[in-house]
Amino acid sequence: MSSKRQHKSGYALVQARKAKERGDWKSARSMYEKLYQTDKKNTEVLSSLALLNMDMSNLLEAYG
Repeated sequence: MSSKRQHKSGYALVQARKAKERGDWKSARSMYEKLYQTDKKNTEVLSSLALLNMDMSNLLEAYG
């Protein structure tokens, strides 16, 4: 992954975390899903998305 792409995804990850922290779970989930689509090997994104789905009681999606 290029450093420019890493910087962009790092910024998006911070924004997703902030959305979750302020209780905007729907936006956070959307951001995490977009991040996951661009980097399916990013374990931080995958685990954050799974935990968020658990928080939202989307257990089938959390355990995929």
